[in-house]
Amino acid sequence: MADMKVGTVASIVTYTYARSMADGQLDGRLTLAVVSDEETFGPNGTRHLFDVCPEEITGTAVLVGEPSSRHTVRLGEKGMLWLRFKVETHGGHGAYVHMGPSAVDQASTVIADLRKFAEFDFQEPPSIVAALIEAGETYDRAFGRGASENARRVTMNVGRINAGTNVNMIASQCTFEVDFRLPMGVVIKDALDHIEKLRETHCFSYDIMMSSEPNWTEPNHEFVEIIAKNAETIAGAPPQLIPGLGSTDARLWRNRGIPAVVYGPAPRGMGATDEHVPVEEIFDVVRCHLLSAFDYLSTNDK
Repeated sequence: MADMKVGTVASIVTYTYARSMADGQLDGRLTLAVVSDEETFGPNGTRHLFDVCPEEITGTAVLVGEPSSRHTVRLGEKGMLWLRFKVETHGGHGAYVHMGPSAVDQASTVIADLRKFAEFDFQEPPSIVAALIEAGETYDRAFGRGASENARRVTMNVGRINAGTNVNMIASQCTFEVDFRLPMGVVIKDALDHIEKLRETHCFSYDIMMSSEPNWTEPNHEFVEIIAKNAETIAGAPPQLIPGLGSTDARLWRNRGIPAVVYGPAPRGMGATDEHVPVEEIFDVVRCHLLSAFDYLSTNDK
Protein backbone atom coordinates (compact mmCIF):
# COMPACT_ATOMS: atom_id res chain seq x y z
CA MET A 1 0.00 0.00 0.00
CA ALA A 2 2.63 2.53 1.05
CA ASP A 3 5.12 1.73 -1.72
CA MET A 4 3.36 2.83 -3.74
CA LYS A 5 -0.28 2.11 -4.51
CA VAL A 6 -1.38 5.15 -2.51
CA GLY A 7 1.01 7.42 -4.40
CA THR A 8 -0.17 6.03 -7.73
CA VAL A 9 -3.79 6.63 -6.78
CA ALA A 10 -2.93 10.22 -5.80
CA SER A 11 -1.35 10.81 -9.23
CA ILE A 12 -4.28 9.29 -11.12
CA VAL A 13 -6.94 11.16 -9.12
CA THR A 14 -5.06 14.45 -9.51
CA TYR A 15 -4.74 13.99 -13.26
CA THR A 16 -8.35 12.90 -13.70
CA TYR A 17 -9.73 15.78 -11.63
CA ALA A 18 -7.57 18.35 -13.41
CA ARG A 19 -8.77 17.12 -16.81
CA SER A 20 -12.37 17.71 -15.73
CA MET A 21 -11.78 21.36 -14.87
CA ALA A 22 -13.10 24.13 -17.08
CA ASP A 23 -10.83 25.67 -19.68
CA GLY A 24 -8.90 28.67 -18.41
CA GLN A 25 -8.51 27.52 -14.80
CA LEU A 26 -5.12 25.91 -15.38
CA ASP A 27 -2.19 27.14 -17.42
CA GLY A 28 0.38 24.75 -18.82
CA ARG A 29 0.31 20.96 -19.01
CA LEU A 30 -0.19 18.26 -16.41
CA THR A 31 1.32 14.91 -17.42
CA LEU A 32 0.64 11.56 -15.76
CA ALA A 33 3.47 9.00 -15.80
CA VAL A 34 2.75 5.59 -14.25
CA VAL A 35 5.42 2.89 -14.66
CA SER A 36 5.85 -0.63 -13.33
CA ASP A 37 9.58 -1.10 -12.81
CA GLU A 38 10.76 1.67 -10.50
CA GLU A 39 12.10 -0.98 -8.09
CA THR A 40 14.57 -2.07 -10.79
CA PHE A 41 15.42 1.58 -11.56
CA GLY A 42 13.26 2.07 -14.61
CA PRO A 43 15.02 0.58 -17.67
CA ASN A 44 11.60 -0.16 -19.19
CA GLY A 45 9.75 2.60 -17.36
CA THR A 46 10.85 6.16 -16.62
CA ARG A 47 14.28 5.80 -18.19
CA HIS A 48 12.63 4.39 -21.30
CA LEU A 49 10.22 7.35 -21.42
CA PHE A 50 13.14 9.77 -21.25
CA ASP A 51 14.73 7.90 -24.16
CA VAL A 52 11.69 7.86 -26.45
CA CYS A 53 9.60 10.92 -25.49
CA PRO A 54 11.58 13.26 -23.20
CA GLU A 55 9.68 16.34 -24.34
CA GLU A 56 6.41 14.81 -23.16
CA ILE A 57 7.42 13.93 -19.59
CA THR A 58 10.19 16.35 -18.60
CA GLY A 59 8.01 19.30 -17.54
CA THR A 60 9.10 22.07 -15.17
CA ALA A 61 8.39 20.29 -11.85
CA VAL A 62 7.57 16.76 -10.68
CA LEU A 63 5.55 15.43 -7.74
CA VAL A 64 6.04 11.76 -6.79
CA GLY A 65 3.91 9.79 -4.33
CA GLU A 66 6.65 7.61 -2.84
CA PRO A 67 6.53 7.21 0.96
CA SER A 68 7.42 10.24 3.08
CA SER A 69 4.74 10.85 5.79
CA ARG A 70 2.23 13.60 6.44
CA HIS A 71 4.95 15.48 8.32
CA THR A 72 7.85 15.29 5.86
CA VAL A 73 8.48 16.41 2.28
CA ARG A 74 11.35 14.62 0.55
CA LEU A 75 13.30 16.99 -1.68
CA GLY A 76 16.33 14.80 -2.34
CA GLU A 77 17.84 11.38 -1.79
CA LYS A 78 21.11 9.73 -0.97
CA GLY A 79 23.32 8.40 -3.71
CA MET A 80 23.39 4.71 -4.44
CA LEU A 81 26.18 2.39 -5.54
CA TRP A 82 25.54 -1.32 -5.99
CA LEU A 83 28.59 -3.51 -6.58
CA ARG A 84 29.26 -7.19 -7.15
CA PHE A 85 32.63 -8.46 -5.89
CA LYS A 86 34.41 -11.72 -6.70
CA VAL A 87 37.28 -13.32 -4.74
CA GLU A 88 39.02 -16.42 -6.15
CA THR A 89 41.62 -18.81 -4.68
CA HIS A 90 42.95 -22.27 -5.52
CA GLY A 91 40.63 -23.96 -3.04
CA GLY A 92 41.22 -27.46 -1.70
CA HIS A 93 40.06 -29.96 0.90
CA GLY A 94 38.73 -28.70 4.24
CA ALA A 95 41.09 -30.95 6.20
CA TYR A 96 44.11 -29.33 4.56
CA VAL A 97 43.57 -25.66 5.29
CA HIS A 98 47.34 -25.19 5.44
CA MET A 99 47.47 -25.72 1.69
CA GLY A 100 45.79 -22.48 0.70
CA PRO A 101 43.43 -19.67 1.73
CA SER A 102 39.67 -19.77 1.58
CA ALA A 103 37.90 -17.33 -0.72
CA VAL A 104 35.34 -16.83 2.05
CA ASP A 105 38.01 -15.77 4.54
CA GLN A 106 39.56 -13.40 2.04
CA ALA A 107 36.16 -11.97 1.14
CA SER A 108 35.46 -11.30 4.81
CA THR A 109 38.58 -9.15 5.09
CA VAL A 110 37.60 -7.25 1.95
CA ILE A 111 34.14 -6.62 3.42
CA ALA A 112 35.66 -5.37 6.67
CA ASP A 113 37.88 -2.92 4.80
CA LEU A 114 35.03 -1.78 2.57
CA ARG A 115 33.15 -0.75 5.72
CA LYS A 116 35.95 1.68 6.54
CA PHE A 117 34.61 3.93 3.78
CA ALA A 118 32.00 4.99 6.36
CA GLU A 119 34.83 7.02 7.94
CA PHE A 120 35.29 9.10 4.76
CA ASP A 121 35.54 12.82 5.52
CA PHE A 122 33.26 15.01 3.39
CA GLN A 123 31.56 18.40 3.31
CA GLU A 124 27.75 18.51 3.35
CA PRO A 125 25.75 21.23 1.56
CA PRO A 126 24.76 23.84 4.21
CA SER A 127 21.09 23.90 3.18
CA ILE A 128 20.82 20.12 3.61
CA VAL A 129 22.59 20.20 6.99
CA ALA A 130 20.18 22.85 8.26
CA ALA A 131 17.16 20.89 7.04
CA LEU A 132 18.33 17.64 8.63
CA ILE A 133 19.17 19.23 11.98
CA GLU A 134 15.74 20.83 12.14
CA ALA A 135 14.00 17.64 11.03
CA GLY A 136 15.79 15.20 13.37
CA GLU A 137 12.91 14.11 15.61
CA THR A 138 10.30 14.20 12.84
CA TYR A 139 12.60 12.25 10.52
CA ASP A 140 12.99 9.48 13.07
CA ARG A 141 9.25 9.39 13.72
CA ALA A 142 8.58 8.94 10.00
CA PHE A 143 11.35 6.48 9.10
CA GLY A 144 12.40 4.85 12.38
CA ARG A 145 14.85 5.71 15.15
CA GLY A 146 18.30 6.43 13.76
CA ALA A 147 17.09 7.45 10.29
CA SER A 148 18.18 11.08 10.70
CA GLU A 149 21.72 9.95 11.56
CA ASN A 150 21.86 7.57 8.60
CA ALA A 151 20.79 10.39 6.27
CA ARG A 152 24.10 12.13 7.01
CA ARG A 153 26.50 9.21 6.82
CA VAL A 154 27.75 6.57 4.40
CA THR A 155 25.98 3.25 4.95
CA MET A 156 26.86 -0.16 3.58
CA ASN A 157 24.83 -3.35 3.37
CA VAL A 158 26.05 -6.73 2.14
CA GLY A 159 22.84 -8.08 0.65
CA ARG A 160 23.96 -11.37 -0.89
CA ILE A 161 26.86 -13.82 -0.57
CA ASN A 162 27.49 -16.98 -2.60
CA ALA A 163 30.49 -19.23 -1.97
CA GLY A 164 31.85 -22.76 -1.84
CA THR A 165 30.56 -26.15 -2.96
CA ASN A 166 30.49 -28.22 0.24
CA VAL A 167 31.18 -27.95 3.96
CA ASN A 168 34.38 -30.02 3.71
CA MET A 169 35.91 -28.02 0.87
CA ILE A 170 37.99 -24.84 0.95
CA ALA A 171 35.93 -22.35 -1.01
CA SER A 172 37.70 -21.41 -4.23
CA GLN A 173 35.28 -18.64 -5.09
CA CYS A 174 33.15 -16.13 -3.21
CA THR A 175 30.91 -13.48 -4.70
CA PHE A 176 29.10 -10.87 -2.65
CA GLU A 177 26.94 -7.85 -3.45
CA VAL A 178 27.21 -4.55 -1.63
CA ASP A 179 24.78 -1.63 -1.41
CA PHE A 180 26.42 1.71 -0.55
CA ARG A 181 24.20 4.72 0.21
CA LEU A 182 25.98 8.05 -0.10
CA PRO A 183 24.92 11.25 1.70
CA MET A 184 24.94 14.70 0.12
CA GLY A 185 28.57 15.74 -0.28
CA VAL A 186 29.87 12.28 -1.24
CA VAL A 187 30.08 11.25 -4.88
CA ILE A 188 30.42 7.83 -6.47
CA LYS A 189 34.06 8.48 -7.42
CA ASP A 190 34.90 8.81 -3.71
CA ALA A 191 33.67 5.26 -3.09
CA LEU A 192 35.38 3.86 -6.18
CA ASP A 193 38.67 5.50 -5.17
CA HIS A 194 38.43 3.72 -1.81
CA ILE A 195 37.78 0.39 -3.54
CA GLU A 196 40.67 0.81 -5.94
CA LYS A 197 42.96 1.58 -3.00
CA LEU A 198 41.97 -1.74 -1.41
CA ARG A 199 43.12 -3.60 -4.52
CA GLU A 200 46.69 -2.70 -3.55
CA THR A 201 46.43 -5.13 -0.61
CA HIS A 202 43.55 -7.46 -1.56
CA CYS A 203 42.97 -9.62 -4.61
CA PHE A 204 39.44 -9.24 -5.98
CA SER A 205 37.47 -8.08 -8.99
CA TYR A 206 34.22 -6.13 -9.05
CA ASP A 207 31.62 -4.64 -11.34
CA ILE A 208 29.04 -1.90 -10.88
CA MET A 209 25.47 -3.16 -10.88
CA MET A 210 23.74 0.22 -10.46
CA SER A 211 24.72 3.75 -9.49
CA SER A 212 23.13 7.13 -8.85
CA GLU A 213 24.70 10.28 -7.45
CA PRO A 214 23.15 12.06 -4.43
CA ASN A 215 20.57 14.57 -5.70
CA TRP A 216 18.27 17.22 -4.28
CA THR A 217 16.05 20.21 -5.01
CA GLU A 218 16.77 23.39 -3.07
CA PRO A 219 14.40 23.88 -0.10
CA ASN A 220 13.47 27.43 -1.18
CA HIS A 221 12.23 26.43 -4.64
CA GLU A 222 8.71 27.63 -5.49
CA PHE A 223 7.39 24.11 -6.05
CA VAL A 224 8.76 22.89 -2.70
CA GLU A 225 7.09 25.82 -0.95
CA ILE A 226 3.73 25.06 -2.60
CA ILE A 227 3.77 21.43 -1.47
CA ALA A 228 4.97 22.36 2.02
CA LYS A 229 2.14 24.89 2.36
CA ASN A 230 -0.51 22.35 1.40
CA ALA A 231 1.03 19.64 3.59
CA GLU A 232 0.92 22.07 6.52
CA THR A 233 -2.74 22.86 5.89
CA ILE A 234 -3.59 19.16 5.78
CA ALA A 235 -1.45 17.95 8.70
CA GLY A 236 -1.88 21.00 10.92
CA ALA A 237 1.86 21.64 11.30
CA PRO A 238 4.69 22.67 8.95
CA PRO A 239 6.34 19.60 7.38
CA GLN A 240 10.07 19.02 7.62
CA LEU A 241 12.00 19.23 4.34
CA ILE A 242 14.32 16.24 4.15
CA PRO A 243 16.38 14.05 1.82
CA GLY A 244 15.23 10.44 1.67
CA LEU A 245 17.23 7.34 2.53
CA GLY A 246 16.00 5.31 -0.44
CA SER A 247 16.08 5.93 -4.17
CA THR A 248 13.11 6.98 -6.32
CA ASP A 249 12.49 7.85 -9.96
CA ALA A 250 12.47 11.51 -8.85
CA ARG A 251 16.25 11.42 -9.26
CA LEU A 252 15.86 11.07 -13.03
CA TRP A 253 14.22 14.51 -13.19
CA ARG A 254 16.62 16.11 -10.72
CA ASN A 255 19.53 14.84 -12.81
CA ARG A 256 18.05 16.86 -15.69
CA GLY A 257 17.77 20.01 -13.60
CA ILE A 258 14.04 19.64 -12.95
CA PRO A 259 12.82 20.16 -9.35
CA ALA A 260 11.29 16.94 -8.04
CA VAL A 261 9.51 16.46 -4.72
CA VAL A 262 8.26 13.33 -2.97
CA TYR A 263 5.14 13.43 -0.79
CA GLY A 264 3.34 10.25 0.18
CA PRO A 265 2.22 8.12 3.13
CA ALA A 266 4.42 6.99 6.00
CA PRO A 267 6.26 3.72 5.24
CA ARG A 268 4.52 1.59 7.89
CA GLY A 269 5.80 -1.97 7.54
CA MET A 270 7.12 -1.19 4.07
CA GLY A 271 8.25 -4.33 2.28
CA ALA A 272 7.20 -6.51 5.22
CA THR A 273 4.10 -8.17 6.61
CA ASP A 274 1.07 -5.89 7.06
CA GLU A 275 2.39 -2.93 5.11
CA HIS A 276 -0.53 -0.51 5.39
CA VAL A 277 -1.76 3.08 5.23
CA PRO A 278 -4.63 4.44 7.36
CA VAL A 279 -7.58 5.44 5.19
CA GLU A 280 -7.52 9.10 6.27
CA GLU A 281 -3.85 9.35 5.34
CA ILE A 282 -4.67 8.09 1.85
CA PHE A 283 -7.05 11.01 1.42
CA ASP A 284 -4.46 13.43 2.84
CA VAL A 285 -1.91 12.37 0.21
CA VAL A 286 -4.50 12.75 -2.56
CA ARG A 287 -5.48 16.20 -1.24
CA CYS A 288 -1.88 17.41 -1.15
CA HIS A 289 -1.15 16.22 -4.69
CA LEU A 290 -4.33 17.72 -6.09
CA LEU A 291 -4.02 21.07 -4.34
CA SER A 292 -0.32 21.39 -5.20
CA ALA A 293 -0.87 20.65 -8.88
CA PHE A 294 -3.69 23.20 -8.95
CA ASP A 295 -1.64 25.88 -7.15
CA TYR A 296 1.35 25.38 -9.45
CA LEU A 297 -0.72 25.52 -12.65
CA SER A 298 -3.52 27.84 -11.58
CA THR A 299 -4.19 31.01 -13.56
CA ASN A 300 -5.61 32.60 -10.39
CA ASP A 301 -2.85 34.52 -8.63
CA LYS A 302 -4.73 34.13 -5.35
